[in-house]
Amino acid sequence: MKNESYCRIICNNLKQDKTMHSYYEDDDDDYEGEGQLTALGSYEGERNYDDQRHGKGRAILPNGDKYEGEYYNGKRHGKGVYSMKSGEKYIGNYKCSEKYGYGEFYYIDGSVYKGNWLNNMKNGNGAYIYANGDIYEGEWVDSKRHGNGKYHYKLTGSTLEGTWKDGELNGHGELIHQNHRYVGTYENGIPLGRGKYIFNGGYEQHGRYEVKKKEKIRRISQDENNFNFSPTADEDDILGENDKNIVWKPNRIVQRK
Repeated sequence: MKNESYCRIICNNLKQDKTMHSYYEDDDDDYEGEGQLTALGSYEGERNYDDQRHGKGRAILPNGDKYEGEYYNGKRHGKGVYSMKSGEKYIGNYKCSEKYGYGEFYYIDGSVYKGNWLNNMKNGNGAYIYANGDIYEGEWVDSKRHGNGKYHYKLTGSTLEGTWKDGELNGHGELIHQNHRYVGTYENGIPLGRGKYIFNGGYEQHGRYEVKKKEKIRRISQDENNFNFSPTADEDDILGENDKNIVWKPNRIVQRK
């Protein structure tokens, strides 16, 4: 196994030699996209004395994907652009042929992820812009929303923020609308247990969400004149229906000082 000093020697020799190669080959450049392997790939770029891709280069992979960027000892390593035959594209950093550090991934449906990567998956802080215009900004673990984050709904202008786990809001959360917000505990993206609605007029309604079988999810809205509560379109659009049908049970109204 080459030690760090040997790797530095290779890099120094490469700077002096910078040998260029361009021919069809079948070496160990891993491909990320899908597709049947019908031909050998091609590579044009720098190599080290072991004839490994090393430095800057351009490659067409056997499945038709393309990569242009930096290599280190035969692996994509450093900054690069990976263009898939399907039309998807990754622009960012690599480590040992895996997405690592900051990178941007452009999906074929128009959605975009801009943020950190580890082990080829979204990990750390990042923003995902969905095809419908919704945006999630926050923490990720293994390509799932996990940790603190905010989800903004383009259609309603509402924002759902709090603690996420395995892609869903779990624990403390807030659903913020234009003239009111709900604060409470969430379970798998659904409010359950104690919570309160806070209205811009200076009032709060306290209560709890409970599971109620054979009923559609019921949501609460505000009529600022008489506090007549009824389901709201905004919240139904966000939460929809769920196997755990829930109902809001208010117990008191409080005027904030």
